[in-house]
Amino acid sequence: MTTIYGIRHHGPGSARSLLNALHEQQPDCILIEGPPDADALIAQVADTGLQPPVALLIYNPKQLQAAAYYPFAAFSPEWIAMQYAVQNGVNVQFMDLPQAFQLGATGEQQQLFEPQETTDKTDTVSRRDPLAYLAKLAGYTDSERWWDITFERGAQPAEIFPAIIELMRALRDRITTPDTLHEQQREAYMRQTIRAAEKSGFTNIAVICGAWHSPALADTVLRKAKDDTALLKGLKKIPVEATWVAWTYGRIASGSGYGAGVVSPHWYGMLFDAPEAASTAWLTAAAHLLRQADMAASTANTIEAIRLADTLATLRQLPIAGIEELREAVVTCFADGNLKILQLIDKQLIVGERLGNVPAYMAMLPFQQDLEKTIQKLKLSRSPERKPITEKGFIDLRKERDRNVSYLLWRLRLLQLNWGLPQAANRRNKGSFHEYWELEWQPDFAIRVIEAGTWGNTVVSAAAQFVQVHIRQTQQLTDLTAILEMVLKADLPSALPELLMQLRHRAALTYDISILMDALLPMANVLRYGDARQTDAEMISAVIDELLPRIAAGLPTACYVDNDAAEILFKKILATNRAIHILHNANHQTAWTEALIQAQSRAATHPLLNGTVVRLLFDDKTWQPVRVAQAMQYAMSVAEDPARAVAWLEGFTHGSGQLLVYQTELFAILDAWVSGLEADVFDSLLPLMRRAFAHFSIPERGKILQLANPNYQNKKNNTAFANDKPALNMALLAELLPNLQLILGR
Repeated sequence: MTTIYGIRHHGPGSARSLLNALHEQQPDCILIEGPPDADALIAQVADTGLQPPVALLIYNPKQLQAAAYYPFAAFSPEWIAMQYAVQNGVNVQFMDLPQAFQLGATGEQQQLFEPQETTDKTDTVSRRDPLAYLAKLAGYTDSERWWDITFERGAQPAEIFPAIIELMRALRDRITTPDTLHEQQREAYMRQTIRAAEKSGFTNIAVICGAWHSPALADTVLRKAKDDTALLKGLKKIPVEATWVAWTYGRIASGSGYGAGVVSPHWYGMLFDAPEAASTAWLTAAAHLLRQADMAASTANTIEAIRLADTLATLRQLPIAGIEELREAVVTCFADGNLKILQLIDKQLIVGERLGNVPAYMAMLPFQQDLEKTIQKLKLSRSPERKPITEKGFIDLRKERDRNVSYLLWRLRLLQLNWGLPQAANRRNKGSFHEYWELEWQPDFAIRVIEAGTWGNTVVSAAAQFVQVHIRQTQQLTDLTAILEMVLKADLPSALPELLMQLRHRAALTYDISILMDALLPMANVLRYGDARQTDAEMISAVIDELLPRIAAGLPTACYVDNDAAEILFKKILATNRAIHILHNANHQTAWTEALIQAQSRAATHPLLNGTVVRLLFDDKTWQPVRVAQAMQYAMSVAEDPARAVAWLEGFTHGSGQLLVYQTELFAILDAWVSGLEADVFDSLLPLMRRAFAHFSIPERGKILQLANPNYQNKKNNTAFANDKPALNMALLAELLPNLQLILGR
């Protein structure tokens, strides 16, 4: 006898009903919809160290990006069936189409595997959500809610499973378009597995499959074996390996994009553990959570919420309260109708943050083994709380161990596993030998480690492979330079040849001077890091030598822009100038200086950029104060448009107002220009002038105010005025000084 149990992938009610049915049936063989490639791992579900949520990972060891995951929660019917079989010594195996065939499918076959919507307008059932039809007939707009209410809120009698088969058969009959080839092959393989079990002498077989497949498997005796064999003919098989990996409730949730997921894994877990007390336990946990967030959640509120949830369930003719009733009770009893409270509740008490566990002695991917070995060697701790990497917050790249820590963290960041979070250096220590990090090992990193492991067997090889694949897909030159900086920080020389080739190729095809300027500073920083990291970065110089002449040649023309573009180019010019200083190359400096002079000499250059260029020429001591004064006098002459003059001033005074404070000749030019403005013109220019002076420090502003006061020089030279200060009360000061010392910590 073969009994078919059609279930949803994750469901507490289905799991309890299935467990009761298995105890009643006492099967001698259990077949589960799952990957036969992992049959050898089923026995490990009896290990107490293997704690769901977990997933079976099936992967191609020769092409690690090709992988498939089969998640299980404690309330998954498949997990319950596996545990029952192992604990009772029942033969158990998976029966779905092996991933050895699915991962080995050709591109043409993969297209046939894609799910298709029904195209026949007479079909009333959608392949993407076939249960929606039944839900609509029952008065529901959400098929998940209908299934939850009908099958998951409490254990059902064993007779429910034949009813599910008939329901699914009726739905399948309403779809006139055929299944995809993939689905046909899956069901053909499952029927073949059932036939093989029957031929092996098993007489009491339990088949656990998705509800949608249950009619196709129940009709195994009506299907011809040769037709199923023909469907499976020609499939390419490849070698695959399988392992258990830790999973999370967040990955099981349907909101993560997982097709067989559920809306509320955390709630389902509580419902499975204690269905009668689940709503009470959930609302009590909600109260504790709100209290931790410093929100009012009294015992009286909790009792009222429990009563309200149960009352709503009764009014809606439900067996027990569900997540909708619980959420409504929380909003009503704890938040006076404020729905914002659900933002706190949903993440932790509906989806949940539970992370499964896979014992270290169980099979792991080579990448995991290499990462574990490296972490232990470097003596790093994985704390879920965000903490500085050391007491001082930084590592010293001159030390071998610290340098290797840096390599590891940057390699993991390239793999999008951001365990290490780079921090800005403090003001007292900005040397290139120090790197500031904070570490935070997040709950889902166990999953990301597995995903990263699909790129290679070691951290080094995975990061290099990841880079090589992604640089081919990267179109922007600036993105490539950002990757280059990370690659050198991660010490991945094997990724450099192709990266540099792509970088030079993109640079050669880039005619936008602003993009070339964006690429220069990151590469200059790369060269600066070279010595500290013992990295041979000389090859970067060749790329810079190609970029800089093109930047210098294009700068004068690029400065002919409108106001918005000038604001952007202003920042790029400053960044390029900073890069030139980092490089310390005389040829580069000469080319850049000549470009600045040419840009300044052109009348079409935007005044903001003209003033910026003049300031840079002064800072580099290319122009003396006399030459700067001439340029300023020309830019702020009476004949010049006042708005253009203010823009020039903003560019010239960027960074600080020290020039105006200490170069009295320049201040005199500015003072004369402001004094000559008409009142209405001054009023219209005031917002622009305030912006030009906004970045000055308070002492600089005070000094400029003094310089602007026509009586200031007279007062400064007047001895009587200079000495006109209130006398200090020394006796009072002697009394106050000890207290001031205490306050100031002196």
